[in-house]
Amino acid sequence: MVKSLLFISAFAITIAGHSQNLSLGLGGTANFSRAIYNSEFNFDVLTPVIDTLILGANNVDITKSISLPIFARYTSKKNWWLQLDYGYETWQFNVDGQASLTSYAINSNVNDRLANSWAAYSGGLDSIAFRNEFYDIYRQNEEDNNLINFNSYERVQYNKLSVAFGSQLNQKGAIQFYYGLGMNMMTTSTFESHQGLVFESDLVSYQNEILDAFPELESFQMAPFINFGLERQNLRVGFDMTYYGFALSGGHEGSKNNVTQANLVNKEMAQRLASFGVHLNYTFFNQNFNQIINDDKRAILDPVVIGRYNQKPKLIQIGGAIDFPSLHKSGWSILDDYNLEDQNEALNTKLINENDTRITGLQIDAVDLGDYIYIEKEDEDVFINETGEIDTNVIFTTLFFDSGNINSIVKSPKFSGFIRVNPHELFSADISLGYQNQTYGIVTYETKETSSQENITSITRRLLYRENYHQISLGTKAYLQNRLNNVSKFGGHIGINYNIWLPGRFIIEKGGANDSELLEDFHEYYLENDEADEWNKNINPEADKGIFSKADYYNYTYDSDSEIAQQNSYHSDFTPYLMNSAIKRSFFEIRLGLDLYVENLKFTVFAERSVWKKKFLYNDLTTFGMSVSMFLN
Repeated sequence: MVKSLLFISAFAITIAGHSQNLSLGLGGTANFSRAIYNSEFNFDVLTPVIDTLILGANNVDITKSISLPIFARYTSKKNWWLQLDYGYETWQFNVDGQASLTSYAINSNVNDRLANSWAAYSGGLDSIAFRNEFYDIYRQNEEDNNLINFNSYERVQYNKLSVAFGSQLNQKGAIQFYYGLGMNMMTTSTFESHQGLVFESDLVSYQNEILDAFPELESFQMAPFINFGLERQNLRVGFDMTYYGFALSGGHEGSKNNVTQANLVNKEMAQRLASFGVHLNYTFFNQNFNQIINDDKRAILDPVVIGRYNQKPKLIQIGGAIDFPSLHKSGWSILDDYNLEDQNEALNTKLINENDTRITGLQIDAVDLGDYIYIEKEDEDVFINETGEIDTNVIFTTLFFDSGNINSIVKSPKFSGFIRVNPHELFSADISLGYQNQTYGIVTYETKETSSQENITSITRRLLYRENYHQISLGTKAYLQNRLNNVSKFGGHIGINYNIWLPGRFIIEKGGANDSELLEDFHEYYLENDEADEWNKNINPEADKGIFSKADYYNYTYDSDSEIAQQNSYHSDFTPYLMNSAIKRSFFEIRLGLDLYVENLKFTVFAERSVWKKKFLYNDLTTFGMSVSMFLN
């Protein structure tokens, strides 16, 4: 251990001895990416009629958001530079393709049609000529009629750490050319795993299982890159090329039960990714080292340096800050009154024994059946059947929220303005006003069961209940700091924010976020309605929707021995959890941070955690991130 510390110290001293300049600043990167995949990617899905669908990809692409990294760059006397970047970016992985029946199934259907047609045929062809005449026509018709388009996508937000090493040319010129090579290291910050699937067919009952077999973006990635460009004073503009050798992981096996299974056949699909980007870096702070100063200049500069060292901070300062809440984000979606942890095993057993098709079909072993909240809606669809008679479909839509972790938390950078008071060199306090956009997503499972006189069809999908908020924050913080040298200080702070959420757009994405009539109804009820009559059959006999705990769901649906249990279980009182007022959408948040001051900049690593005891759908929100502040006076 001692040897390691001595080696690190010697290396740092050597680097410092050869360093000429330290630069700190903010960058921006935009990328175009091209996925390199095997066009024969496919996997098979067993349908309820014990047939197989072959899913094949026609197009695969990965799009990446703009990244805004913070960077630090050392430059040596020999024009060599070493740069460290930290930022985050969001990737979206899309697969477009088509599903078709197997050749065996197509041939069987064609042969059945040929046999039926031949039995009714009265022309002059013999059976062989008839088959030769109509086989290709029937086959093409079967292939066209049984072709199903599909689209799948997922989103991942990565923390991105980049290290690059390079050199400069034409150092004395007004414009310099630089080049370098480096490595990106990426870990997931938050994700919306397999968020969307558009598969408009009832040939597969448990469509959520198809998603389990798709390739996924890797949670950790390393990728080499090269870059080059032009530099003038504090501005760098250039290009980079990055190669991701293992962008995706394949070979996943989908859930299996007696009607559906999904197996990935080709494990090499879209393993590689090439990205081409444009980057821009702007330096806010430069510190030169090891410059030789003659004695005459030193006599003039020393009093200035001593004066800056002893100078008291300004009593009042104003400035702006950008928080990057990307190191970690987490939260819980458990509601106390609906959490039935002690009863779960018994209730799951009861639901299995009742052969519940809307809930137990979701694989109890693979999916938690939603500890705390179910939503159900009943509709009727009146239509004219094939015989010309009026018929009715009864449609039960059951939707439940997956419990535990909030599955997706996406926060934009937070922009703040502040006024700071410095009564003493060691102690300060400020008041800040900030804005941030936040999105929270909870995985939901929707089962739509349609009952008619002839049959029952059921389709289960995995969706995402997602709400977007504009957060306004009013905060105050107390700081302690100590001077390191004439240009820098180090310290920490503690503070509290009062946050209020203003509802944003309710975005519906086909096959994914909020793609459910019942989710849209719940959104309006949750954020806008003051009364719960529409969702309470005890108050409104015409109500066609209800909110349940698991016990309520079982009692209402299956407890035939107790009419009272049924009557009192159609609606659980969700009113305390509604976020239909500004007070209900507000909360406090504790903040802790470590601060490094460099002239008029402040770099911070911070942690924030929500603190409130109110009933709330989103609980225990925790964030770790980085922040950059600039004092304007």
